[in-house]
Amino acid sequence: MLKAVNRSIFLSVFVLVLFLAIRSTQADVYESVDDPKAKAFGNRVCTNPECTIVAANFINHGNDKIKPCDNFAQFTCDRYQLFKKYIPLMESQRVINGRLKLLLETPTSPEDKPYHTLMKTFYDKCMKQHEESPMPSFKALIDEIGGWPLLKPQTWTEFGGSFEEYIANIQKKIEAPILFNVLTTSNSLRGNKDDYMLHLSPAAAIEVGASKFPRLATLLGADNPSLAADINEFFVQIDNKRQELLDNSKNGFPAWSKLDVMKVEFPNFDLEKYVRHLFDGIAEVNSETIIYFTNLEYFQGIHTLLTDKRVFANYAVGVLASTFFKPKSICIEKTGELFEYPLSQLYVKNYFDHAAVPRVAEMFKLLKEELHEIIEKADWLDDTTRSNAFKKLDHLKADIGYPENLFDDAFVSNVYNIPPSQPSESYFALEARIQRRLHVVTLARISKKLDRATWIKTTSVIGVNAHSMSFLNKIYIPAAILILPHFSPNLPDYINFAATGLVVAHEITHGYDNKGRLYDETGDYRDWWQKETVKVYKEKSNCFVKQYDKENYDGQLSLGENIADNGGMKLAFNAYKKLMASRGGVPEPALPGFEEFTPEEMFFMAFASTWCNDGNEMLDPNDEHPPGETRLKVVTQNIKEFSETFACPKNAPMNPDLRCSLW
Repeated sequence: MLKAVNRSIFLSVFVLVLFLAIRSTQADVYESVDDPKAKAFGNRVCTNPECTIVAANFINHGNDKIKPCDNFAQFTCDRYQLFKKYIPLMESQRVINGRLKLLLETPTSPEDKPYHTLMKTFYDKCMKQHEESPMPSFKALIDEIGGWPLLKPQTWTEFGGSFEEYIANIQKKIEAPILFNVLTTSNSLRGNKDDYMLHLSPAAAIEVGASKFPRLATLLGADNPSLAADINEFFVQIDNKRQELLDNSKNGFPAWSKLDVMKVEFPNFDLEKYVRHLFDGIAEVNSETIIYFTNLEYFQGIHTLLTDKRVFANYAVGVLASTFFKPKSICIEKTGELFEYPLSQLYVKNYFDHAAVPRVAEMFKLLKEELHEIIEKADWLDDTTRSNAFKKLDHLKADIGYPENLFDDAFVSNVYNIPPSQPSESYFALEARIQRRLHVVTLARISKKLDRATWIKTTSVIGVNAHSMSFLNKIYIPAAILILPHFSPNLPDYINFAATGLVVAHEITHGYDNKGRLYDETGDYRDWWQKETVKVYKEKSNCFVKQYDKENYDGQLSLGENIADNGGMKLAFNAYKKLMASRGGVPEPALPGFEEFTPEEMFFMAFASTWCNDGNEMLDPNDEHPPGETRLKVVTQNIKEFSETFACPKNAPMNPDLRCSLW
């Protein structure tokens, strides 16, 4: 039976003061003290700052009047909104951003490289952008690509080339998500994967709302009596229809092949003309160049949006405007985006605890061993598929903290081979100059050998988010996620494994979800599953689809994330239990205020605390990730060890008869 915990702020402060006063002189990282109430923890209580911070969060955010078997989300998170403005991962990102702000506002020093100086100059000009007009720089950009029809429709000249050439002409100059995003990534078609391929993915909606465009157009000197109608026209005819196209193909699968093969899939869009024009003057491409589409169905429909050159040009420049004009509140984000390596260097030097790397590496090893055991015991797998699953697991790698070439000065200097910014240069002109250089560097990789050291674009050292990359059979655990309250070498492992360990386990399991399972041990996209086993896999997966549908979230759309969540929980919990057994069953100390709980109960509470809801979570119907509260609820319902840990009675809300399980 759980004991009640006083949830007042006063207690959390009192606990801190009390234990700081009576600390033991014992030389352990927990700075533990004896307490006979902490029976499940070897009569020890952790009093170091890290434990105290996490304990205070648990005390403040939870509600002990709610029974954990009735509603575990409320038990752990009911009062979260009283203390936090954002969801936990966003709160952590705010901590990281605060550190980055200090680094960016620190004056340049002799130790700074030229790219550090340019970065700080960019940030400073970004923060002062309100002191200058962005219009000259933006006007120069739109004039370069053929103008914006809605400004002066009577004098606008229709672009003479094709839609394909028009889009490519813009996207070779600047990273602009006009209908789709453009990247160069590891070639996953050829077995050696020593080269790159062109990676195309659907674009998101225009970030700037339609109501913002009239003022922008007026500042640019618009002379158009039908301005509002023209703006509404490109939103309705292009951006809204683009979203409909994406909605209708949200379960679409990826496809890729050589250019001369893929172009046949697009009878109404000249793919070859687009690709050759995109790389003209930048890199060599040919019929053997690999083109990858994250959603083939979406791309097969984009030609329906290419009917009126005037309307499309209005849309294209609208996209540029939405990416060009950013409020200064996100100058840190923008600087990190453009100066990923330089800013990450400073963060790692000043804030990263390198002791985290071996601890997380140990987690990774234990979690792989646990998955190996699960695969071994899965009686629904045939021997051939099981053997292939083992091969994939054996080859799985993890990059922890930061990429190995982060401090390679020659590499970073080459990427940022950009002349210094003069005081007279506007922020907007500087941003455009940096954008162009980085975009050219990205596109130019298409004709080069694969750089395996550099992290993929979607993974950031300073971003609080982990990633898996099926193409490389690798996962990425960045430095930014290895911070309190999710991780610390000075926290008990029932916290570390439940928070960070589960993140690592989640990414590992992605390799065996409904899409990740289609990649083999080298990252090649091929079917290594026996047909009868695939049928069983789909039957088991369909349990999750139905389960999450009942939670009012698209179970098919979110299937990959749900498989990773549920499989990751089982991996993390079992790996933690085996780690404790390997230590001879010697328990770790309790958190202050939680002496009468058990390590297993604390494990599940630590997991739940990562998904507390701030009450403002915006649901995107196209997001593959369910809401945090749904993830918390269903995952804990599905793992029987939760009900066993909290002694939940049969048919309690958190102890259902039906559980879904795959791994």
